[in-house]
Amino acid sequence: MENSSSKKIEYKIGLFLIFLYIFVSYVAVDILIPTKVTSVFLYAFLAWGVLVVLMKCMNEPLPTYTLWYATFMTISFLTMGYSKEFNILSGEFYLMIISFLLTFLFQIFIRDEKDFKRLCWFYAVSSLSLVLMLQFTGNLVGDASNRLGQDLMGNANNFAMLIMIAVFYELWLFVHGTKTLYAKIILVTMIVYNMYALGLSAGRKFILMPFVFLYVLLLCKTNKKGKQNIIIYTLVFVLIVVGAYNIMMTNEVLYEAVGVRMESFIEGQQDESKLDNSSKIRDVMRSDAIEQWWERPFLGYGFDSYKFRAKNVVGETFYSHCNYTEMLYNGGIVMFIAYYWIYAIVLKEYKKRKSKSGKFCAFALASAISFFIFDYGAVSYSIAQLQIVLCLALKTMSFETNDDIQEEELNNEQIENNV
Repeated sequence: MENSSSKKIEYKIGLFLIFLYIFVSYVAVDILIPTKVTSVFLYAFLAWGVLVVLMKCMNEPLPTYTLWYATFMTISFLTMGYSKEFNILSGEFYLMIISFLLTFLFQIFIRDEKDFKRLCWFYAVSSLSLVLMLQFTGNLVGDASNRLGQDLMGNANNFAMLIMIAVFYELWLFVHGTKTLYAKIILVTMIVYNMYALGLSAGRKFILMPFVFLYVLLLCKTNKKGKQNIIIYTLVFVLIVVGAYNIMMTNEVLYEAVGVRMESFIEGQQDESKLDNSSKIRDVMRSDAIEQWWERPFLGYGFDSYKFRAKNVVGETFYSHCNYTEMLYNGGIVMFIAYYWIYAIVLKEYKKRKSKSGKFCAFALASAISFFIFDYGAVSYSIAQLQIVLCLALKTMSFETNDDIQEEELNNEQIENNV
């Protein structure tokens, strides 16, 4: 029934609008395409999606992810009652509304494996288009003081986040999504280009997370006997990390952008005086948020309220740069549990599968672990592109079949024999 529904014209239009929205969200950076185009395609997709839901999906149960995010939004809204922040149609809550609608509609239109693979490829093509556009227009430059993406998107982290998400999809396609050598060569080229752009953005956490994602994908691979080759894949992963680190530290361009920041961070773990100013400010805010949370541990200080506290602590209206402390300070242990409950749901669904070697189980586990680590250095609860990955992690596990798993294990065995 799902397969036949996915062939209907309204679903094809929905997918087409998704792809257009993704493409312009990457390339509309006021170089060749104005940024306002992104809003046009975003609202066009949302309008079409709501129309399709009203016409075709009113009798379908809400996805688990959607129910969870709606619950989290409700709790967030209620905490506004005692927060200094009460803006529903602007700020973080508005971004949550957009995230809710996008994730819900992505789950409506991404209905099978073919749709998901197309989505992955479109993220890959869109991100490569952005990087190539920057290269050919002389804008593919950056260093630690003027990070790539700062002028393009107002914040280098916004740029780095988009590229990181694209690399996640590319890595999954390379490890699990395609068998052909030609496609794998193309994917490696895309990954290298995107990782270079990430280096110029100087975002340390954004560079580290693709390596975490890749390692989990590799650990999930098994042969037809159901055995995991942890040692082999760990050695492969270590070689990749060592090679990447060496390039980052020896290439002059990359070193001036991210190498110096990574070096400062590593040295700062041994001697705090060597930490860069950015790391020091973030450490101060995280520690302060925890100290203040202890005074109101259950309900916190209200939605998106830490930024007002930060004004007194570091002189700027920053969020705490850590999703854990942001949840605890703003909504106490109630909000913290409410938000991270989705990770428990993903892991529960993962454990329910007969075999953990399936390609979609690997995507789900890699996404959950990567984002859980990522949250130590970022606030992610309202970022639509991150929430889209999380909702698809849960959605795509329903695509897994025993035949898929057996085919995956056979392919892995053949690769190992060839090696």
